[in-house]
Amino acid sequence: MSDFSLRRLVALPLLAAGLVLPGLPRAAIEEPRVTFALREVGGGIGYEWGQGTLTYMGKSYPFRIAGGGIGSLGYVRVKADGHVADLGKITDFNGSYWQAGADAAVWRGAGYAAFENQKGVHLYVHMTMRGAHLGASILKLSVTLLPPPASGSAPQ
Repeated sequence: MSDFSLRRLVALPLLAAGLVLPGLPRAAIEEPRVTFALREVGGGIGYEWGQGTLTYMGKSYPFRIAGGGIGSLGYVRVKADGHVADLGKITDFNGSYWQAGADAAVWRGAGYAAFENQKGVHLYVHMTMRGAHLGASILKLSVTLLPPPASGSAPQ
């Protein structure tokens, strides 16, 4: 049997199963995503703060970011988006994320960053920066999921 025939023999049942079986909901197959915005100010020691949203299993979870690093100079606004890896359960997202690296922005900049928390959750993000900033640091960001808004309760 030729290699081409063998591939068709394997591919046809898989294709048919995809056409016949109901598809999984998109949320069940999509990887968790993260977006956030933060500001950083530094004069040797930097401080970062901001907020973001984790999209996990078709739901959005707001979170707060705060932290700092050594080796930061200037002020910058950062917008980031990317994916989350190794997230076993939603509560594993909370924690202290560490990153070592360098960045620079004069008016505008862009880059990539990878963070890891103590539970083994990884964030891989693309960042855009605005401001004047120079950093070569070890950075620790504390991420805290915010409680969902109370549903069905009227303001008192």
